[in-house]
Amino acid sequence: MKEDIKLYARISGKSFFRWLFIAVSGIALTIVLFLVVLFQNISTTGEDERKKTVFIIDLAMDNTGAFLLLAGAPIFILLYIILANKIAIHHMIFQIWKNKAVHYVEPAVKNIVERATSQHNGTKKVADGAMLKARLLQENRQDKRTSPINKRVIGYGLKKIRLDDIDFANEKVSLTTIISDKLKAYISATAEPGYLLVWLLAGFQLILFACSRYFS
Repeated sequence: MKEDIKLYARISGKSFFRWLFIAVSGIALTIVLFLVVLFQNISTTGEDERKKTVFIIDLAMDNTGAFLLLAGAPIFILLYIILANKIAIHHMIFQIWKNKAVHYVEPAVKNIVERATSQHNGTKKVADGAMLKARLLQENRQDKRTSPINKRVIGYGLKKIRLDDIDFANEKVSLTTIISDKLKAYISATAEPGYLLVWLLAGFQLILFACSRYFS
């Protein structure tokens, strides 16, 4: 038990620092570019109050790169936070699965499948994959015997796998085995998250900044 707690704490800590690095770096880059472009263009308006009021409109027509950096700053910040959340959660799930969760998935899946189908006499009364997935996710959330971190891993996998290819008319189908195998296959094949989207977003901002300097 103590080893599990230490493992989860270590993985959670690393995931948090990944989130912090991506979010802080992205927000800092966005703010710096925003301020540089803002002051460069404000300085060209002189004392004309009318131009100061409408300089964003002037930028939209004369310097699209600068306009996008200014007007799009809140969107860029939001995208960095979304990417930070996605990468941090993905990293945590991947590491937990790799180190520990694989040993808990099969019995946990067996429990939630049995509860999800107990009132429907097995597979025959389950209409389709979407209905089954909704029941499994609900049972997983309500499962008190599985740790919250393992429930998150299972919930993540359940949302990603396909269940509409199961033959629900076949009473011999073992939902426990099929779903467990699908989960293990999906998460095991999922690579550790990289920073490609973060670099692309930062690169796009820098290209806009270069364009804003060229057309200034």
